[in-house]
Amino acid sequence: MELYGGINPYDSFRFGFGYIDTIQKQSAVTASFSGLPVSNHRDQMDDTTRNVLRMRKAMEAVKQLMPASGEYSEIQIAIPAKAASASSLDLGASGAAPTPTTLQSTEEVNASTTAYSTDPPAWTGSSTAQPTISGEYDGTDGTDTLRFEVTRGGTLGKSNIQIKVYNSSNSLVGVLDPKKNDPVDTQYTLSNGLTVTFSEGNFVKNDTFTLEVYDNVENAVNPNNPFNGTGGEDPNLQSGLNVTSGSFEINGTTIAVAADDSINSVLAKINSSDAGVTATFDAATEKVLLTQNTPGATPDIVLANDTSGFLAATKLEGAVATPGEDGALVDDISRPLAEVDAFADVQSGSISVNGVNINIDVNADTLTNILDRISLSSAEVTASYESTSRAVSLVSNNSESQLTLDSGLTNFFSALEIADGTYEPVNETVQVQTEGIDYVNASDLTAQYAQVYNTELNEAERSNLNVSETPATPADARMLGKLVSIMADSMNALFDDSAVNASKASGTESLRNDIQSTISSWFDSDGPRFNTDFGIGFDFENTDAGVFKFSQADRSRFEAALASPQTAPSINKALFGIQSGGLFNQLHSVLTAAATGSGSKADPTGLFVDLSI
Repeated sequence: MELYGGINPYDSFRFGFGYIDTIQKQSAVTASFSGLPVSNHRDQMDDTTRNVLRMRKAMEAVKQLMPASGEYSEIQIAIPAKAASASSLDLGASGAAPTPTTLQSTEEVNASTTAYSTDPPAWTGSSTAQPTISGEYDGTDGTDTLRFEVTRGGTLGKSNIQIKVYNSSNSLVGVLDPKKNDPVDTQYTLSNGLTVTFSEGNFVKNDTFTLEVYDNVENAVNPNNPFNGTGGEDPNLQSGLNVTSGSFEINGTTIAVAADDSINSVLAKINSSDAGVTATFDAATEKVLLTQNTPGATPDIVLANDTSGFLAATKLEGAVATPGEDGALVDDISRPLAEVDAFADVQSGSISVNGVNINIDVNADTLTNILDRISLSSAEVTASYESTSRAVSLVSNNSESQLTLDSGLTNFFSALEIADGTYEPVNETVQVQTEGIDYVNASDLTAQYAQVYNTELNEAERSNLNVSETPATPADARMLGKLVSIMADSMNALFDDSAVNASKASGTESLRNDIQSTISSWFDSDGPRFNTDFGIGFDFENTDAGVFKFSQADRSRFEAALASPQTAPSINKALFGIQSGGLFNQLHSVLTAAATGSGSKADPTGLFVDLSI
C-alpha cells in the first residue's frame, strides 16, 4: 500500500502572514492533516509505526505553517479608532470602608439577677459593732426583708456572740456565731450566699437590723463609683469580682489601676495612653468596648498581665477580639454625575459622538447610563468603563472609520481625561524580518499597536477553525499549538509501554534511544530534563505524565510566542534552524530513518514522505 504525506519544501508558494495567504495555507494544512494516512489502515500498522507517522505528519504541517527563516513576513494592522482616559480616574470610592478590630465584655459587667440593699445596716438599739453585707444572694429566700437579731450579746473578739436571722414570716433563715477569739472582720456566711462581717464593738441582746433581698432584678454597675466604695458609693460589681490596686497591659502598654479608681477613670487612662485603643462603657448593654484606633484587618487588641482584677471585673478577661476588615475600593459609577467629585465641572447638555447627539442630565444620569447610551446609539461606537484600569474607552465599531468626539458645553470628555477631537483608525502593514530582527516600515502608532495586537484577540479555541473570522497570525498560532500537541501525544504514546503494543522487530526501544539522543544533542546536555523558553520541554526521567511536556499552560505560552513578531522568528530558527539544524528537523530525520529502516521510502530532505507499509 502506498501512503503519501507531507509537503514539498521546495514549493515556490511561500507563506506570509497576509490575510488571504493565511486562508489558503490554513485550508491546505487543515485538509492535509485531517486526512492522516494512519487512520485508513490501522489494522495493518503496529502502534510504533502509527505514532512515528503521526509525529512526522505533525512536524511537516508545522514546517508548512512557519514563516520561512530569513525572509520578511507581513502583519496587517487594522485597529479601530479609539479614545481612552489618559490615566486612571478617581470616581469617588464608595466601597466598604475599612473597619477596626474591636473587643468587648463577654457579658454585662454585673450579670447577676439577684440583689440586696446596699445601704449600711443600722441597729435599732445601742449595739456598736457595725455590720457589712457582701456575697451574692442566691434568691432562695425570694424577695423579702431579713431581720438580724442579737440573741446572745457581748464584745466582738472577747465574747461568744449569737445572731439569728429571720424572714418576714418569722421563720429562721440562719444563725451567725462570732466566737470570742475571732478577729475583727471575720466573714460569716448564710446558706443563701450572703456574708456578714462586723467591726469592733458591742452587741446588745435583742438589738436588730434589717436587710432587703431581691430574687429577680436587673443589676446595674455604676461606672463612676470607686472600686473601694461602700454603701451608696459601691460600684455594684458582680459579687466576687473586686478591683484592687495593680495594673494590666493593652497592646504592650501598661495601664495603672488604683483602689479608688472607677471603671470610667480607668477607661480614660486607656484613651490617653499609647495603647492605640479607644475604650467606652455602654450603659445600655452594660459592657466595656475597646476599639482599635487604626482600621483594617491587621491592627489587633491584646490584653495581658492583669494584677488588678479590672479585666475580670469588666468581663474583658477571655474576650476574643473581632478582627477589622480592610476596605474595598469600588469606583462609584452608579451614582448621578452631580454626586461624584470627579464630575463636579460637568454640566447638563449634549455631547456629540460621530455627529450623534447624546443628552446628559448630571442630576439623573450615571456614568454607566451615558456609556450605555453611546453604545446603543447610531454613532457606531462601543463605550465602556474598565474597573481594573479605572478608565473609560470609546472604540469605533468600524475599523475603517474615524472617531469624532465633542463635549459641547458639558465638559464631559474632559472629566474623563479624553480630549475632544478626531481619532484615526490604524490600517497599515508591518514588515517583520524572520531572523528575529524587527524591521518596521510603518508609523510609530502602528508599531505600538502591533505589539499589543494579538493580546486583544479572542483566545477561545474553536473546534472548527474559521480563519475568515480572525486575523491570520493568531489563527496560525492556534493551529501550530494543536499540531505540537499531536506531536506530544504521539511521542508520549511511543514511550508508554502500556500504550505501545509493538513487536520486538519494530525496534521501538532503539527508536526511543535515538529520539532521546537527538534531543540531548540538540540541547547540548546529557539531561534527562530539557526545557525551552517557549513552552516545549522534555523529561526522560519522570515519564508518568509523558516525556514530551506540553501542558495547556505550555501550549498557551507557545501560541502567544508565535503570535508575537518579536519572538516567532527565534522559535522558527530553534525548531527548523539553518541547513536542517533545528530540533524538529533533526527529530524528523530520526523518524524518517526509522521508517526507512523498516522498508519505507523517504525523501532525503526528511520533509516529503512516500511510505510503503
